[in-house]
Order: sequence, then C-alpha cells, then structure tokens
Amino acid sequence: MTLKLLIADDDEQIRSGLEQGVDWSALDIESVLTASNGKEALRIFAEHLPEIVITDVRMPGIDGLELLARIKAIEPRTRVIVLSGFTDFDYMKKAIQLDAIDYEVKPVRIRNLIMLVQRIKDEIQRERVTEQDFQRYLAFYREQFEKGFLEGRIDDRLIIQEVLRTCYGFTPDGPVVCAALRFEPRTLASPQAARETSRRADAALRSVFEAGLQGASGVYLSAESGTAALLLDVRSSSRTLQPAIEDVRKALETWKPRVERDAGASLSAGISGTTTLQDPAALLADAKAALEWRLYDGPGTIQVLRDDVRLTSGPVEGFDEDLYRSRLSHGEWRSAVDLLDRECDRLKGLRLYAGGSIRAFARTRIADILAYAPRLPLPVQRNVHEALAQLDGTTDLLDLEALSDACRDVFRPLLHEPLERLSPAMARVRDHIHANYAQDLSVEDLARLIGKSPNHFSHRFKLEFGTSFKSYLTRLRIAHAKQRILATDELIYEISEKVGFHDFTYFTSVFKKIEGHPPSHFRGHGGEAKRKGESDAR
Repeated sequence: MTLKLLIADDDEQIRSGLEQGVDWSALDIESVLTASNGKEALRIFAEHLPEIVITDVRMPGIDGLELLARIKAIEPRTRVIVLSGFTDFDYMKKAIQLDAIDYEVKPVRIRNLIMLVQRIKDEIQRERVTEQDFQRYLAFYREQFEKGFLEGRIDDRLIIQEVLRTCYGFTPDGPVVCAALRFEPRTLASPQAARETSRRADAALRSVFEAGLQGASGVYLSAESGTAALLLDVRSSSRTLQPAIEDVRKALETWKPRVERDAGASLSAGISGTTTLQDPAALLADAKAALEWRLYDGPGTIQVLRDDVRLTSGPVEGFDEDLYRSRLSHGEWRSAVDLLDRECDRLKGLRLYAGGSIRAFARTRIADILAYAPRLPLPVQRNVHEALAQLDGTTDLLDLEALSDACRDVFRPLLHEPLERLSPAMARVRDHIHANYAQDLSVEDLARLIGKSPNHFSHRFKLEFGTSFKSYLTRLRIAHAKQRILATDELIYEISEKVGFHDFTYFTSVFKKIEGHPPSHFRGHGGEAKRKGESDAR
C-alpha cells in the first residue's frame, strides 16, 4: 500500500524541511506534495486526493482550519494534521470539531510526526482490507524494511527507530549490540540451490535465536540475499542469552553447528561495539565492518569489531602493474598467474584492505587481460567478460580465495602445463576427491581429513593443483559426466545427479561454460568423434 501526503505551510523553510527531512518512502508514502497557501493546497488536494494532509493554521487566503473543513467536505476519510505556533485553546477545539486527526504545536518534533504518520498509515490500511490481508501487508512491509535496512537503502534513524518500535516492539533504553550475519552453502551449489540453503539457514538461526532469547529484548532481521542481523538490548536479564559482546560471540559459536546441521550452511558474523540505538544504520555499519574480516579468515568465522584496527577502503598499492601487463603483452600466462598468486599471498599477510578494494583490484587485473594480451582465443575472451560481469553484479562480501579464483580461472584455457608431483597430504586429498566426487564435499571436510585449517588447506590445494578446490571438483564432475554421456544411454539429467550436480539447470550452464556447448550437443557430436576414432584405429 502506498499513500500520498500533502504539506501546506506558507513558511518555505518549514515546508521544505518537512518534505526533505524525512524518508517518507520508508513509510510507504508514494509522493509528497507541497503548497505555500490554502488556495493552492485546496487545488492540489482536489486534483490528487492525498490520504494525509499536514497543514499550518495561519496561511494567506484560506487558513488551515478552513482548508480542513473544505477537505472534509470533499473526502471525509482524509487524515488532517494541524500545525500551529499558537497554543490557544480555541484553535485546538475548532480543529477537533472539524475532525482533525491531531493538533501539533510548533516547532514540530519530527519523531512525534513520524510516529503519528505510521499510526495513520496502519489505520488506513486496516480500513481498506480484512484483518488477514492486513497481516499479509504487515509481513510484506516488514520484509521490505528488513531488506532495505540490511542493504543500506533505509538509513533514516527516526524511521528505523519507529519501525523497530511499532512492528517489532524493540524499544531499548540503554546500550545495544548488533551482529551482522552471513550464510553460505558449505558445498558447491547453483545460485538457486544457494538461495534455498540461505533460506533454510535463516529459518534455523531465527528459530534457535528466538528459543534462546526467552523474553529478552532483541530482534532478528534477515533478507533473501543470505544476510541477517541481530539487535540485542545489553540490559537484557535473560539467563540464556546475556547480550554482552563476548556472550553474543559465544552464543553465535554455539548456534553455528545447528545452522550447519540443519541447513548445510556456514555462518559468519561480525559484532559491533555497544552503543545506544541513536543511529541504527551506523550500528549495523560497525557490525558489517567486523564481518569484513571474513575476507581473510574465510567462511564460518565470527569477529568482534576492533576500533584500533580497521580495513581500509583505499586502492590496493604495491602490485607491479607494469610487470604484470608486460607479461600479458608477451603471452607469458604462467608468469602472469604467478604474479597474481604472490600478490594474493601478500594481501593475505597484510590484512589491510576491505572487500571493495580487493574486488576493484581483481576487476582491474581481469580487465588488463583484454587490454594488453594479444590474440586472445574466444573462450578466454568469454571468460573475461563473464568474470567482469560477476564482479560487477555483486556487492556481497567475498573471501580472498574466491576473488583470487576469479582471476585465475580466466587463464585456465591458456595453461597446459602438467601438474607437479603432489605432497602426500594432497595426494590423499586427491584420492578422496576422486573416490567421492559425486558426494557433497567441502573445504572444511577435506581440511579435517589432513588435519589442517580450511585456510591452510585452500592455499596448499591451489599451490599444488594449480586451481581452487571448487574449480577442480567441478571439472572432475564434468569429465565424469562426459564419459557417461558417451558410454551410456542414461538420460542427461540422470547423469548430472550421478556425478554430483543436484540442479540440472546449473549442470547444463557449467557444462556449456567449460566445453563451449551444452551436454546434449556433446552426446551427438562427441559420439560421432568417438566412432570415427575407433574406425580409424581399425
């Protein structure tokens, strides 16, 4: 439901202040109309029929009380709020007699006005629909608010405070802690499957949070993008969850296994310091700043904000761009990849740059390939454009390994060197992957297999295999799929499931990206090539 609002006041400063000083869209106000006198206001009202009118009492031509009377004659259901710099009882009495919804004395307190408009909006909605429809509308409004708040599009502190009060009953009068959360699948998944995993993780964490809170003051907010946030009143007296910073961290550590077990997702979190709810958007920004450390520590980590150490959003410095571009211009692909590998290791050690800086660095290095590399094969050009589109299409936090992979995967068709001999640990990992490639495998599982941390495992795997675990497993599954397509009459969607892809659409997309054509085309043309080879051999 969207509404229209009319503001009538002959004081331009007050008029523009009310129009521009409040994020009306966050209150579902579709358009804000203004008038500098009563006659103009009456004309605008008759033309647009706004549901809510805010009018001054004293204006030239038609004063606010006469405007109120004429508006009620046109549309009795209009809610009119009367403003006045006078406290004379006769003005208030007359306004009430004319069915004004409220009478506010100047200077107007914006907080009171926001609370009043929020209440009016709910009343209008209740009049228009049944209770069941109103509850659906309220659920939709909360969903839109949570998404807008978590994505940073709703940042008006008074609006946020009022919605938290009216829709969630969250009215802390003391310090508050915020935790920014991130859900991610623990195994390879298509975008659709990843969204479903995030949805299950969200439901699992919401359930365990509400059960653990046991009456303490707190609110759980989430969005479909796999992000969520907790706002907790530090003064809560719950024995199960005492929301001091360390207790919040311990609670999240306790809840992580539940999310992994019920949803197959890792849970990462960043926890803010303690402050009042004076600026909820700034509180969330602090929690997100703590979550940014996930860039270096990987999924499944929980970080507490440190005021003395912050990641910088400035450009990445220290990389030898000229040498990298020279390697590209001479077609020295392996050397260019080695430069990126060393830079990735350097950035890990620095632990200095925020996600946006690393993402911008990766994008520039990929764009350099188009600008400096001569005679690129079409598959590589396609890889470059796809990688750039992927980086441009997301603002989500990514770990450094994922951003490094985006650069390396572009070069993959150009690198044909055989793998060097594997270390005993990585040979064991390779054997395990080849024996269980169709099962759900994760970095965490394989790291435990050789007794290493996930970060250490990822680094060693890329160093020895020349690619990331995700890329290696994907290509192994596609290789087995190709064998089955040529050697059996199984349906292709059955083959995709047997080699470890649970989403046929995603399997087709990956197959086409790697092989240059869909699996159905490979069955026809690949089979012909195989028969020709057998005939030549005879």
